Amino acid sequence: MENTKNYKSFSIALIIFLIVINSTKVVAQKNIGQLKSSIIRKSDKKPILDIKIQPESLQLGNSIEVAFRIRNETDSTIVIFDALPERGFDIIVKDSNGLVLPLTKEGQRRKHPTNIIRRESVFIQPNDELNFKTVYLDKLFDLKHTSNYMLEVRVSYIQETPKRNKSSGIKNNVLFSKTNFTVE
Repeated sequence: MENTKNYKSFSIALIIFLIVINSTKVVAQKNIGQLKSSIIRKSDKKPILDIKIQPESLQLGNSIEVAFRIRNETDSTIVIFDALPERGFDIIVKDSNGLVLPLTKEGQRRKHPTNIIRRESVFIQPNDELNFKTVYLDKLFDLKHTSNYMLEVRVSYIQETPKRNKSSGIKNNVLFSKTNFTVE
């Protein structure tokens, strides 16, 4: 009789133990899931390249100004190695047929100078932004026709990757942005 009592007590204790362990496991899995989604959200943050074309109404023969801004929405510092947009950014203009416009002589000179006195690298801290020098598209590209155009801009940057599993390093990335504009 006593063995049966001990067996029942042991069975009840074992059931309670299994229930507690199982509920702890569910809570732990839920917390790990929240942690993973938090890590994914943080790692999904990327810098943003904004392009603004001035003036609003683009007339044939007038200057076309483009302003660039990079907002660092990551959790680490990013580095742009050549902060002069004509030289350090990959700027492409396509016409309404999708053909890439060639650089003017002035544009070639600015993109590929024979004498580079200095290249200015910039460090953009997390949650900070940087406005770059204004570029005049009409000086870089032959915009002599009224048309719809597409401006595409790529900027390379590096970013230190977070330490995970004893490995960290520098990650090379490219920002990309495009916008359409019409010259009348």
